[in-house]
Amino acid sequence: MLTATLYGGDVRVRIRQEAVLGIGGLRALEALGVCPGAVHLNEGHSAFAVLELARVFMQREGRSFEDVREKVAAMTVFTTHTPVAAGHDRFEPDLVEQTLGPLREELGIPLDRLLSLGRVDPDQADERFCMTVLALRMSHRRNAVSARHGRVTRAMWKGLWPDLPEDRVPIGHITNGVHVHSWLALTMAPLFERRLGLDWESRSHEERTWQAIDAISDSEFWEQQQILKARLIDYVGRCLRRQAARWGGGEPGPGAVPALNPDFLTIGFARRFAAYKRADLLLSDLDRLAKIVNHPDRPVQIIYAGKAHPHDEDGKRLIQKIVQLTRDKRFAGRIAVLEDYDMNVGRHLVQAPTSG
Repeated sequence: MLTATLYGGDVRVRIRQEAVLGIGGLRALEALGVCPGAVHLNEGHSAFAVLELARVFMQREGRSFEDVREKVAAMTVFTTHTPVAAGHDRFEPDLVEQTLGPLREELGIPLDRLLSLGRVDPDQADERFCMTVLALRMSHRRNAVSARHGRVTRAMWKGLWPDLPEDRVPIGHITNGVHVHSWLALTMAPLFERRLGLDWESRSHEERTWQAIDAISDSEFWEQQQILKARLIDYVGRCLRRQAARWGGGEPGPGAVPALNPDFLTIGFARRFAAYKRADLLLSDLDRLAKIVNHPDRPVQIIYAGKAHPHDEDGKRLIQKIVQLTRDKRFAGRIAVLEDYDMNVGRHLVQAPTSG
C-alpha cells in the first residue's frame, strides 16, 4: 500500500515511502548480492540510504557511526533538481523518530544527533528535518543540473557552509542530457544505421560518430519528422477522445475534441505542472497568442500534457487556467490539454533529434 501511489497521502506516508526507497533500496541490493562502490542519490527522497549504508559498515567493521561517516560520504554522490524551497521534503522530529527510531538505535546515536544531520543549523531545535540537507551533509560530491541551477542551488544552501563565500559552496553542476538509446524515436534508428554505421550505438559516446550527421539531407530529416508528427497527432487524438468520453460519460459528440492538424506548427509541453516550470508563459499576452495560433499562413497548435502534484494548489490552478482557455473561441482547435498521457508510450512515438 505504501508504494501503490507516488504522490498522495500525508507526511506519514511520505516519510515511510522514503524509508522504503532509501533503506529498503539498499537492503534489496544486498539481497541481490550487489555491493555498490558508489551510491547516487537522485534528489533527497532516497537520502535515508546513507544511514543504512552507515549501519552496514558499522556492523561489518565494528566501528561507530562517527568513524564510518566519512567513508559513507566518500562513496555518495548527490544530485539535486529542485530550485524552490517548497520542493524539498521536511519532517517534524517526532515523525523522524517514529520512522527511524529502530535504525537510529542501531546507529548508536541520540535523536538530537540524527536530527542535526537534516538541519541547516544543527543546533536549531525548532527546525524541521530536511531530506536534502541530510543528503548534502552525507555526500562528498554534490551537483545541480545546469550552470544556472548550480548558482541557484549554492545560494539556496549557503547556510550549510556559513564560512564560505557563495561561489565557493561545494555544489557543482552537470548539465542534463538524454540517454540516446532510450529517447531516440524508433523510426530514426534505421536512418542512423544507414548514415552513421550499423554499430553507431556502441560508438555514440565518440565525437567522430556524429560528424557524419551533417551528411544527412534536410529532406531525410523532414520525412522522419513528418512521420513522427502524424503519429503524434493520431496518438493525441485518441487520448483526447478517451478523455472526453470519461469526462462526459459517453462517446464525445462532434466538436468535443480539438481536431489537430498535422500541417500546423505544433508546440508541445509535457511536464509536471509546477509554477516554476512556467507552463503559462505562452499565455502572458492572449491577444498576441490568438494572432499567432490563427495566423492565416502559419497557424500554430499547442499540446499541453501533464499533472500537478496533489498538494500543489498553484499547479492545479495552472491546469484549470489552460483548460478554461480552450473554451475561448479564439483558441478553438488550437490548444489541447491531455490528462490521459502515458509518457512511456508517448516518448517512443514522438521523440526525435533535431538538426541544427
